[in-house]
Order: sequence, then structure tokens, then C-alpha cells
Amino acid sequence: MESLTGPALLAPTVEALRSEMLPADAYLDGVCSRIDAIEPTVHALLPEDNRRERLGEEMAAAADGPLTGVPVGIKDVFHVTDMETLAGSRLDAVFLAGPQGTVVNRLRDAGALVLGKTVTCEFAFAEPGPTANPHDPTRTPGGSSSGSAAAVAAGYTPLAIGTQTIDSTLTPATYCGIVGFKPTRGRVELDGVIPFSPAMDQLGLFTQDIAGAVLASSVVLDEWRSVEPVNSPTLAVPVGRYLQRVEEPSREPFDIQLHDLSAAGATIARIPALDDFEELYRTHYNLIAYQFAQVHQRWYDAFGFRYGEAAKGLYRKGAALDQTAFQRGLESAAQLRADLEGALESTGADAWVSPATTGPAPRGLGSIGDPAMGLPWTHARLPTISIPAGTVSGMPVGVQLAGPEAADEELLAVAQWVEIALSTA
Repeated sequence: MESLTGPALLAPTVEALRSEMLPADAYLDGVCSRIDAIEPTVHALLPEDNRRERLGEEMAAAADGPLTGVPVGIKDVFHVTDMETLAGSRLDAVFLAGPQGTVVNRLRDAGALVLGKTVTCEFAFAEPGPTANPHDPTRTPGGSSSGSAAAVAAGYTPLAIGTQTIDSTLTPATYCGIVGFKPTRGRVELDGVIPFSPAMDQLGLFTQDIAGAVLASSVVLDEWRSVEPVNSPTLAVPVGRYLQRVEEPSREPFDIQLHDLSAAGATIARIPALDDFEELYRTHYNLIAYQFAQVHQRWYDAFGFRYGEAAKGLYRKGAALDQTAFQRGLESAAQLRADLEGALESTGADAWVSPATTGPAPRGLGSIGDPAMGLPWTHARLPTISIPAGTVSGMPVGVQLAGPEAADEELLAVAQWVEIALSTA
């Protein structure tokens, strides 16, 4: 297991705590000391005066389970009992309050502790908070689950949760050099969350490796299944306009990654796909804007003056749309899902593979980066996962896998094979 002074993997941390090879009090002291040292630069967490004392109390009362003693970062759109939820906004917490939901309940039932609330963009959209990228504080960590990704990358915790409505999990995970997993929408109820677009809001999990994503998923997802390891998968590359979104410096590394995967035994199938990307982009944004306006109407009517410019713009866009935009979006999502799954089935491919982002994290904290690479898979509501895959310009980049609906376990098995293949290339 890695030192307390650096990032730790989820499964070895759990084992060390359960076996008492790692004393719980020493572990929590190390976690809090690391936060004290790094947080003034990274700003991944909402401030908390008594974090050490609270975590100690939670550890003493923690349930005995597969995550006993592990502190988990919770994106500040999830309600947590006895903690305020602000969703990165300027609204008073009393107006946003709600009960703790299924995901946090399952984590706590598994023995996990709440490390704290992690920073999010305002209402999980586009206006970033203060979080910096742990690899380079002058660069964005991505959004909107910025704090969750940064907390794992900075070594505060081996596990954090977020959400994805456009690309709020895979982009920050990739920018921060860690694993981001977005399960199939519907594999767990997303209650106890301040919604963005209920039709498109999806859970995100952040870990240091795929084994950690598997362990976390087995705790959180409904009807978890064990599957056999994958050998020599077939991976489909969606050639066409979609891949043209990738920045030039990142194109050659992706070609090298495909070569490495092929050399390790994967079959690479290049399939034309997503050529209607621009229309898909507009349709998705219209759907989520419409629902954002529906969700926020009562808050916006009373407190619109407290909304940031990005959220105001999205609200106004959504308020100008009607139910047709929503229905068209759902129909588009269903058709895209059928097309992508059909292409996999017809070629015998196990998963789609693509760059996880258009490039490395941009400089500056005023932008959250381009969500283009994740948007189609979110729109189709398919499971996706990003895997670290080297660097470009000294910053992390990754590959992204997407699989059929509800085949989360099989996708994670493919991801484990890809992780090993890329790490040994």
C-alpha cells in the first residue's frame, strides 16, 4: 500500500484498515494532515472547522462492511445528514435542504465515512469554484465534479462521488489523472441530490484505479454481478466528426494507445459513428436546459439575482423552450443508444474506445474544459469509464470506454484489461 503521504488505492486501503495493519486513528490523522498541507492550494473541499473530530466520531460508529473506515468525498449536490448543501451556489442552504439519499446511505451502510463536501460548479453546470488541478494549480481540474476529482488526485481519499449530466465525471477525472466511472443511468436511484436534468443526471465514481471502481460499484449499484476477466477484447473506434474534436497534440498519443492495445491482443475495429455530433450536441443541451428551468423555477423566481451568469443563461434558454425539446431529446437519446449498441453487436465489439477528453487540462481556472468527448455517451445514457493513459504537455490524458446499457460489470472488466495493457506497454 502507498504511503499516507501520497495517493492510496481503495482496495488496499480497505484491507489495511480491516486487518489493522493500518491503525484507523493514524490513517485519519494522515488524511487530515495531508488536507491541511495541500488544501490551501487545491481547494477541493468545502471548509470545515472540526473535520478531524467529526471523522474520529464517524470512525468509532462506522458500520462493519466493505468500505469500513474509508473517507469518501461527496460532491456538494448530494444531501448528507447534518451537512449543508449549497451546490456551489449563492443561495441559502435552508432553501436547498433535503434528505440523504440512496447513494450516500449505501456508502455509509458499507462503513464509509464522509470526508466532507467537495466543490462543484454552480448547480453542477459551468461556473467553476476555486478548485485547482493537483498536477498544476494553474490549470483547471475540469467540472462540474471538480472537487471530487481533485480530492482523489491529491490523495485526500481513495474514493469520491460526483454526477454527470454532460461530462462532469470523466473530464475532471482525466484532467486530474485518475479513473472516472459513470454507470448506466438507472443502476442506482439518484435521489437525495439537487437535480440538474433528472432525465440525464447520472452518478460518477472517482478512484485511483479500476479495481477501486469495481469495489465502489459493487457497494453502490443495484443488482451487482460478478463477471469473468476479459482477454483480448474487441474495441470499436468511432471514426468521423466526433474524433475530429480532439486537439492535434492529442491525436498521435491516441493512435499510439490504440497500437499498444492492439499489440497487447485487442482487436481494433474502426466504425463510422457520431457524424451528426453537432445536432446531437444541440439536442442534448436543449433537453437539459429545459429541465434545468423546470427544476429551478421557484428558486430562480425568488433568487435569480444570486445566480451566476452561466446558470442565468441556461435558465433563460430552458425557460424559452417547451415540452417538444424534452421529448425530442429523449427520442434522440433512445435512437443514439440503439445505434451505438447495434454497431457494437454487429461487429462483435466489447466496447467503444476514444480519447477521454479533447486534450489535457487547459490553463486557467475560469474554464472547465471542453465536454465534447463525453457528451454522446451521456446522452445515450450508457456506462462509460476513463482510464489514465500517459501525458500530453506534461498533463494527464486518458482513454474512454463505453459499453452497452446495463453492462457495467462487463465494461469494468474490459477496463481492467485496458488498464493493464496500457500500463505495461
